[in-house]
Amino acid sequence: MQKPDIKFIDKPYRSQLMIHDRYKLMPQGSLAVEIARTLAIAAVPEGESSKGEQLHRLMRPDEIVAKATAIAELVYADIEARGWVLEVPSLTELDTRDAAILAPGFRPVDKSGEGV
Repeated sequence: MQKPDIKFIDKPYRSQLMIHDRYKLMPQGSLAVEIARTLAIAAVPEGESSKGEQLHRLMRPDEIVAKATAIAELVYADIEARGWVLEVPSLTELDTRDAAILAPGFRPVDKSGEGV
């Protein structure tokens, strides 16, 4: 995981610290993190005491991660299977469409310098 870029901007009227994150979680990752936060305090059964009472323990970190990611994966698979996903044009498609609207005959160029 890359550290964010941090820049101090000193302006006459105010100074500020700008933080630019270099990575972004996909929605499944964000959901898995939220689930993991909940599972971090979840107790799971672990045998019985000498009095016959149920004993519990907190989940181990590897158990939390495995369960959180499995749940997030299932949630998104089910959402997609139900058709609750909206398809959005790619950036290339949007650039091409915008270029055609704004300047007929213009072709956007990708990072390699080739026309799209």
